[in-house]
Amino acid sequence: MGAVDVKMKGIIFFMVVVIAMFTVGPTLWQREKRIEREYAAKTTISFIGIVTKIVVLDHGLILASFNVVKSSVPTFDLRGASPRYSCIIKNTKGVLYVFGMRDIHYGDTVGFNGNTKSFLVLHGKKIGYRTTIIDAPEQSDWEEFKRQGYFDL
Repeated sequence: MGAVDVKMKGIIFFMVVVIAMFTVGPTLWQREKRIEREYAAKTTISFIGIVTKIVVLDHGLILASFNVVKSSVPTFDLRGASPRYSCIIKNTKGVLYVFGMRDIHYGDTVGFNGNTKSFLVLHGKKIGYRTTIIDAPEQSDWEEFKRQGYFDL
């Protein structure tokens, strides 16, 4: 009889998890999509910079510090104003968080076009990588990156 009770508890637990996935999951997904849309709307800047430091993070993520060559705005810093953002620019310095840019090196030129939401990496005069993937970590991730010394803006 004790084995039946354990089995029944397992079935009830499984049913509760499935119900939670179908009721809470879509709400969380919709919230995440709303945050992404709001972030994309705020990211209308464009810039070009020269990479000065690369930090390879987990799962194909890169944190690249750069010297600003040209930017549509002197400062782009959404810390405290947005839950997610993929770059920070302050005067002549910037840091960029991107997914899948393994082929980026010290001295490369990086560019971001806010109208098309695309990143570009140039190795000399040759296009090294182009992507329209925008990945925007949460504020707590940026705080951890700074605490680890990955950037100093």
